[in-house]
Amino acid sequence: MRKLFWKLRDAYHSVRYAIQRVYQGYDDRDMFEFYPNFLKRITKILKSYKKNNIGYPGNITEEDWGDILQEMNDCFKNADEFIAANELFGGYKLFIKKWSIEKQKQLNEFVEKNKNRGFDLLKEHFFHLWY
Repeated sequence: MRKLFWKLRDAYHSVRYAIQRVYQGYDDRDMFEFYPNFLKRITKILKSYKKNNIGYPGNITEEDWGDILQEMNDCFKNADEFIAANELFGGYKLFIKKWSIEKQKQLNEFVEKNKNRGFDLLKEHFFHLWY
């Protein structure tokens, strides 16, 4: 009985969010946690651009464009503290287990550096991102 309740609840929310996306262009989940959802979407989009490359800016080579898309994707991935903790400390659980102010500072700096670099690349190549 409980399983049925949770399945119905999940189905209700799925339909509700789909309707919100149709009418608003976004759903409540985007409002509740903007940055994790943004990072998740932008990395999927950049991965798709790289995989399905149909063009690139005229002032660089196709290979360089692929490298730029990959760097942008890596930066936005590492702007997520869970992924960054995995990159730096071998996992978020290990980071928490051996937490220190110094490690937190190191994680924050790594995340901030990647976020800034990702947005710098996005600003620089914003009008080149299209299908």
